[in-house]
Amino acid sequence: MRENPTMWCSGVIFSVLGLEDLETYRCSAVYLFCRREYDGSRTILYIGEAEDVGSRMAHHEKLSAALALGMNEFHVHLLARTKAARLEVETHLRHRYPTPLNDQVPSLQALGWLNALAPPPPTNALLGALSPQPPTNALSPFMR
Repeated sequence: MRENPTMWCSGVIFSVLGLEDLETYRCSAVYLFCRREYDGSRTILYIGEAEDVGSRMAHHEKLSAALALGMNEFHVHLLARTKAARLEVETHLRHRYPTPLNDQVPSLQALGWLNALAPPPPTNALLGALSPQPPTNALSPFMR
Protein backbone atom coordinates (compact mmCIF):
# COMPACT_ATOMS: atom_id res chain seq x y z
CA MET A 1 0.00 0.00 0.00
CA ARG A 2 1.39 3.38 -0.95
CA GLU A 3 1.76 6.18 1.56
CA ASN A 4 -0.24 9.30 0.81
CA PRO A 5 1.12 12.78 1.44
CA THR A 6 -0.59 14.82 4.12
CA MET A 7 -1.64 18.46 4.34
CA TRP A 8 -2.70 20.63 7.27
CA CYS A 9 -5.72 22.85 6.70
CA SER A 10 -6.64 25.24 9.50
CA GLY A 11 -5.35 22.85 12.15
CA VAL A 12 -6.91 19.73 10.57
CA ILE A 13 -4.74 17.05 8.94
CA PHE A 14 -5.81 15.56 5.59
CA SER A 15 -4.46 12.75 3.44
CA VAL A 16 -3.94 14.00 -0.12
CA LEU A 17 -5.27 11.56 -2.70
CA GLY A 18 -5.50 11.46 -6.45
CA LEU A 19 -8.75 11.34 -8.37
CA GLU A 20 -8.31 7.60 -8.89
CA ASP A 21 -8.95 7.20 -5.14
CA LEU A 22 -12.38 8.90 -5.11
CA GLU A 23 -14.38 5.71 -4.51
CA THR A 24 -11.64 3.73 -2.72
CA TYR A 25 -12.27 4.87 0.84
CA ARG A 26 -15.29 3.10 2.33
CA CYS A 27 -15.31 4.91 5.66
CA SER A 28 -16.55 8.10 7.27
CA ALA A 29 -14.55 11.26 6.63
CA VAL A 30 -14.48 14.99 6.09
CA TYR A 31 -13.34 15.56 2.52
CA LEU A 32 -12.15 18.36 0.26
CA PHE A 33 -12.30 18.74 -3.50
CA CYS A 34 -9.11 20.67 -4.33
CA ARG A 35 -7.22 22.11 -7.25
CA ARG A 36 -3.44 22.08 -6.89
CA GLU A 37 -2.10 25.22 -8.53
CA TYR A 38 1.11 25.51 -10.57
CA ASP A 39 2.89 27.20 -7.65
CA GLY A 40 2.08 24.27 -5.33
CA SER A 41 -0.71 26.05 -3.44
CA ARG A 42 -4.17 24.53 -3.28
CA THR A 43 -7.60 25.99 -3.90
CA ILE A 44 -10.43 24.32 -1.97
CA LEU A 45 -13.44 23.94 -4.26
CA TYR A 46 -15.79 22.05 -1.94
CA ILE A 47 -15.87 20.91 1.70
CA GLY A 48 -18.08 18.02 2.80
CA GLU A 49 -18.52 15.10 5.16
CA ALA A 50 -19.91 11.62 4.65
CA GLU A 51 -20.61 8.41 6.52
CA ASP A 52 -19.26 6.42 3.54
CA VAL A 53 -17.02 8.56 1.33
CA GLY A 54 -16.77 6.01 -1.49
CA SER A 55 -20.54 5.71 -1.83
CA ARG A 56 -20.95 9.47 -1.60
CA MET A 57 -18.47 10.05 -4.44
CA ALA A 58 -20.30 7.63 -6.73
CA HIS A 59 -23.28 10.02 -6.87
CA HIS A 60 -21.92 13.38 -5.66
CA GLU A 61 -23.91 16.30 -7.08
CA LYS A 62 -20.90 18.69 -7.02
CA LEU A 63 -18.25 16.37 -8.47
CA SER A 64 -18.73 17.30 -12.13
CA ALA A 65 -18.67 21.02 -11.28
CA ALA A 66 -15.47 20.50 -9.25
CA LEU A 67 -13.84 18.66 -12.15
CA ALA A 68 -14.88 21.48 -14.50
CA LEU A 69 -13.13 23.93 -12.11
CA GLY A 70 -9.92 21.91 -12.34
CA MET A 71 -10.20 19.56 -9.37
CA ASN A 72 -7.12 17.35 -9.40
CA GLU A 73 -6.85 16.28 -5.74
CA PHE A 74 -9.15 14.69 -3.21
CA HIS A 75 -8.34 15.15 0.50
CA VAL A 76 -9.77 13.11 3.37
CA HIS A 77 -9.69 13.65 7.14
CA LEU A 78 -10.31 10.30 8.80
CA LEU A 79 -9.95 11.19 12.49
CA ALA A 80 -13.45 12.64 13.03
CA ARG A 81 -15.27 9.36 13.57
CA THR A 82 -18.72 10.45 14.75
CA LYS A 83 -21.26 12.46 12.77
CA ALA A 84 -21.02 15.28 15.34
CA ALA A 85 -17.23 15.39 15.08
CA ARG A 86 -17.35 15.41 11.27
CA LEU A 87 -19.91 18.22 11.25
CA GLU A 88 -17.79 20.21 13.69
CA VAL A 89 -14.71 19.91 11.46
CA GLU A 90 -16.72 20.65 8.30
CA THR A 91 -18.32 23.73 9.88
CA HIS A 92 -14.94 24.96 11.15
CA LEU A 93 -13.45 24.67 7.67
CA ARG A 94 -16.46 26.18 5.89
CA HIS A 95 -16.30 29.23 8.15
CA ARG A 96 -12.59 29.58 7.44
CA TYR A 97 -12.61 28.88 3.69
CA PRO A 98 -15.43 30.12 1.47
CA THR A 99 -15.57 27.79 -1.52
CA PRO A 100 -17.14 28.20 -4.96
CA LEU A 101 -19.24 25.02 -4.69
CA ASN A 102 -20.53 25.00 -1.11
CA ASP A 103 -23.84 26.72 -0.62
CA GLN A 104 -23.01 29.36 1.98
CA VAL A 105 -26.07 30.14 4.11
CA PRO A 106 -26.65 33.18 6.31
CA SER A 107 -26.22 32.43 9.98
CA LEU A 108 -29.93 32.57 10.92
CA GLN A 109 -30.85 30.17 8.12
CA ALA A 110 -28.15 27.81 9.33
CA LEU A 111 -30.03 27.54 12.62
CA GLY A 112 -32.93 25.82 10.83
CA TRP A 113 -36.12 25.82 12.89
CA LEU A 114 -34.63 28.34 15.33
CA ASN A 115 -34.95 30.86 12.52
CA ALA A 116 -38.71 30.78 13.15
CA LEU A 117 -38.07 32.21 16.62
CA ALA A 118 -36.23 35.24 15.26
CA PRO A 119 -38.30 38.40 15.14
CA PRO A 120 -39.47 39.47 11.69
CA PRO A 121 -37.40 42.16 10.01
CA PRO A 122 -38.76 45.66 10.63
CA THR A 123 -40.87 47.25 7.93
CA ASN A 124 -39.91 50.53 6.29
CA ALA A 125 -42.68 52.34 8.18
CA LEU A 126 -41.41 50.99 11.49
CA LEU A 127 -37.84 51.91 10.62
CA GLY A 128 -38.92 55.46 9.81
CA ALA A 129 -40.77 55.79 13.11
CA LEU A 130 -37.83 54.46 15.12
CA SER A 131 -35.12 56.42 13.31
CA PRO A 132 -33.88 59.44 15.21
CA GLN A 133 -35.08 62.62 13.62
CA PRO A 134 -32.63 65.48 13.18
CA PRO A 135 -33.53 68.71 14.93
CA THR A 136 -35.44 71.05 12.68
CA ASN A 137 -32.53 73.48 12.62
CA ALA A 138 -29.83 70.85 11.89
CA LEU A 139 -29.26 72.03 8.32
CA SER A 140 -29.99 75.73 8.83
CA PRO A 141 -26.30 76.77 9.05
CA PHE A 142 -25.76 75.29 5.60
CA MET A 143 -28.93 76.50 3.94
CA ARG A 144 -29.52 79.95 2.47
